[in-house]
Order: sequence, then structure tokens, then C-alpha cells
Amino acid sequence: MVENGQRPMAEMPARYYYDASAVRDILDSNGFTDAENICNEWNVYGNLSQFQNTPLAAAFVACAMIYFEDAGMTMVNYFPTGQRLGTATRGR
Repeated sequence: MVENGQRPMAEMPARYYYDASAVRDILDSNGFTDAENICNEWNVYGNLSQFQNTPLAAAFVACAMIYFEDAGMTMVNYFPTGQRLGTATRGR
């Protein structure tokens, strides 16, 4: 189901694959076949903040990481916005 004009959350991790694959294709087609493809900070896009620190968010991130690997990314670093490590467990 599409709500507020947004695609269903289950379809969204595939977007990372398409975008990362496009970058890899551009690099390769311009002779940069040995170049590393690194995304040093990424997070979910759209209005998904209500899912932060939930099992659904963990599944989303795991799925996206698999897509990144399949797309030939050299390295990706997940950046959880709005949270400092450990604050979710302190009841704040």
C-alpha cells in the first residue's frame, strides 16, 4: 500500500541497489574499474524516523546492506541520525 505518495517500505532497500549499481557502471564505463565505491554515511530516506530503533529498522538496514554488497560497493557506513549510541537503552 502506498501512503502519502510514498513507496511501500519493503520496496525501498532496492533503491540503494539501483543507485549503487549506477555509480559502479559510471565508474567502470569511464575506465575507473579499480576505483573503490564508498558511501561513508547513509541512512534511510523519506519519513521513516518512526521506525528508528525497531526490529523493522534492523531488517531494513540488513536488507539494504545486502543490496549494497550485491551492487559492488567497496564500503558502506550506516549513520543513525538523531541518536547517540546507547541513548535508546537509557529511556530517554
